[in-house]
Formats: sequence, structure tokens, C-alpha cells
Amino acid sequence: MMDTPQRVDPNLDVSMFEDGLRETIPEKIQELNKKMDDLVDAHDKWLMAVADLRKAGKLDESGVYFWTLHAEIKFIEYDVCKKWLQYWLGLYDKLPGEKQKRIETSGNKKKTEFERELELEQAKKTPIDNFYVGQLRSSGSRLAGKCPFHEERTPSFFIFTNTNTWHCFGCGAGGDVISFVMKIQNINFKQALEFLR
Repeated sequence: MMDTPQRVDPNLDVSMFEDGLRETIPEKIQELNKKMDDLVDAHDKWLMAVADLRKAGKLDESGVYFWTLHAEIKFIEYDVCKKWLQYWLGLYDKLPGEKQKRIETSGNKKKTEFERELELEQAKKTPIDNFYVGQLRSSGSRLAGKCPFHEERTPSFFIFTNTNTWHCFGCGAGGDVISFVMKIQNINFKQALEFLR
């Protein structure tokens, strides 16, 4: 597992490393995004396996709780990646003119891949529970409630607040805030990004 980075010093002058950082930062952000996507995929597979065991009657509520908690502990590396992502974005904002350039080009239809990555990361930070309608019960770093996508009596829908992901152990659906908004609003990926902006 990676070490957690320190916050970028607000007084840090990066001008003498400007050229190297302009080249390195997009690479680092792409690496982190890939790593985070891989971690989310592994996490989702684990949760699907738990859901399958529950459906097959091989896990009771305490078993689901234990194996879900185990999945969350294994997923801690995602939080470290998120902090590294914030670190590299903080450095990017220190580059001369980058913050202003981003503001000026935000209305431009032709966005660079890096700008699309920034927009995506910003959208993913919006808490899922902002869009959940109904009662949620807090359980550590999780919120539990009835699934908005199928009928159920016993809550099997979880929002994992530390990763801002969701999973239903009843119907097996899950994902990040973007997939939740797509499903709950019945819209496509591009519309969901606009919705979250």
C-alpha cells in the first residue's frame, strides 16, 4: 500500500519545476484513476460474491455485515489513492496560469483529456446520499436503507461514505455516484456529469 501524501503547502513555489510537473501530473492522475477503477472493480466483485452467498442462503445478516466490513477494510487503499489524487491536483493548481486557464476554457466544447479527468473527479466527489430519497440508517462508514431500484422489506442497500460508492445486496446493483444518478434519474453518462456539475 502507498504512503499517504502531505497536503500541498499553499506557499509552495513550483515555477522552477513547471515543465516537469506539466508532463508528470497528467500521467500520475491517469495512473491513479486506473488504480482507483481497478480497486472499485475488485470491491464490486467482492460485494457481488457476498450478495450471491446471501441469496443462496449461505450468509445471514451478521455474515453479510462481517464480509462487507472485510471488503471495506481491503478497500482502504482507495482512500490513499484519493488523497494522492488531491495532492497532484493541488500541485496542478500551483502551476502558473493553470487555474485561470481552466476557468477560461470551462465553457469551451473542446476539452483536453486532462480537463475531462478533472471534471470526472469533481463529479465523483458529490455524496450519493444527496440523491437518495428515503430513510438511511448510519452504521460506521456505511449508510443503509431500502433499495430505490427494487421492492424489498428488509434494507439491503448500502452507501459506503468513505469511498462514495453504493451496492444493493438484494438486486446486486452498485457503483459510484455517477452510476447512481444515471440509474435514479434514468439518464446517460454525459447527462449525469452535467447533472452533477
